[in-house]
Amino acid sequence: MTVHLEAHRLAEGDGPQLVFLHALGALTSGRYATELAGLLNESCGAGMVGLDAPGFGDAPVAARDDYEVSGYAAVVAERIRGLGLDRPVLVGHSWGGVVACHVTARAADAVSGLVLLDAGHVDYPDQVPPGIGSDHQVAGLIAGFEAATAELTVDTEEALEAAEQEGVRRPLTPAMRAGVRAGFRHAGGRWTPIASPQARAWAMTALGVDRVSSTWPAIAGSGLGVLLLLASEPSEAREANVVASERFRAAIPQADAVFVEGGGHDLLADAGPAVARTVHAWLLRSVS
Repeated sequence: MTVHLEAHRLAEGDGPQLVFLHALGALTSGRYATELAGLLNESCGAGMVGLDAPGFGDAPVAARDDYEVSGYAAVVAERIRGLGLDRPVLVGHSWGGVVACHVTARAADAVSGLVLLDAGHVDYPDQVPPGIGSDHQVAGLIAGFEAATAELTVDTEEALEAAEQEGVRRPLTPAMRAGVRAGFRHAGGRWTPIASPQARAWAMTALGVDRVSSTWPAIAGSGLGVLLLLASEPSEAREANVVASERFRAAIPQADAVFVEGGGHDLLADAGPAVARTVHAWLLRSVS
């Protein structure tokens, strides 16, 4: 079975070129970075492509084994090479950041830098319960994600806007709302999250057995610039990120680590403009 990733051109520009890899949220897709792409295009002429992972956005679900991180990263690296971009910067959020680390470690010649959105600095196997890959655990994850999909399925515009805004720490701009709305399918008078519960569960299971720290020596050796943006909310997340980011920077000396004030794990939804300003400044000094 061929693993397909759908590409969306989020911004055209003659400045730095970026490729966005999304997280595992129910409403995420390659177009989740629509606001970020527009802001960076305005500030430095950046272009951006967002990739839908299998089972998200417009990309069909792949087989369970295809979500194993290292193998999946090889597929992503090949897709990025096929975009025809000249060594783009990878921007990865959460799961997308882990994948971006693996892509960079195996194909550093294909990229010019790495931006990690609260990602790539934590080994998830240290945070998940034992047996994450068992059939029982996977079935439980799928059931939980199916319930979340049902809860986010709405039939009015007002309910849709409320679902998009839920849990976000700022009023959504039209551009950020458009990125979130791309994660819904509208049919029969209802809006339903597109993300496949199976795809989310299989990818999360793979995260639970992958040690992203295995990629750090290769990333350090590549000499590529790395920007790690960290959640500052809630306070316990900040405390954990202080420790994890120190370990990350010790392993990758060229990495910059910056806390995004007011931002939780979903940095784009919570603090998109602040993220764009920080990425813009980093691009100017770190990426030729």
